[in-house]
Order: sequence, then C-alpha cells, then structure tokens
Amino acid sequence: MSLLRLRLLADVFNRLGYMERKGSGFGKIISGYEFQINYNESKTPSFRSDRYQFTVVMPNLNYNVP
Repeated sequence: MSLLRLRLLADVFNRLGYMERKGSGFGKIISGYEFQINYNESKTPSFRSDRYQFTVVMPNLNYNVP
C-alpha cells in the first residue's frame, strides 16, 4: 500500500514540475557537471546505494579554484 502512495506522490510532483520521472535524473546530473568550466574527471558525481539508502555525492566544482 505504501509503495502505491509513493508512486502517486512522485507522479503528482512530476506533474507540478518539482521532480523528474523515475530514473531520468542520473544523466542530467552527469551531463550538467560535464558542461561546467571547472569540471574534470576527478569531480564526477558518484552514486551509491544499498538496501537502506541511496547516496549521491556531488563534488564542489569551485573548491580550490583560483
């Protein structure tokens, strides 16, 4: 039952423009980073998950830039 509510809630937020469709954000995050001036391969976002959580690490592209 709770899974159905989450799916419905995700659909509502998508229709309001507050979130993307399920699974479409990975490419947008990566391509958004690759497009930036201070991007290099050491600053690529990383994605990790286990059975309890999902983590996205988005390095600061302006850190240590003169």
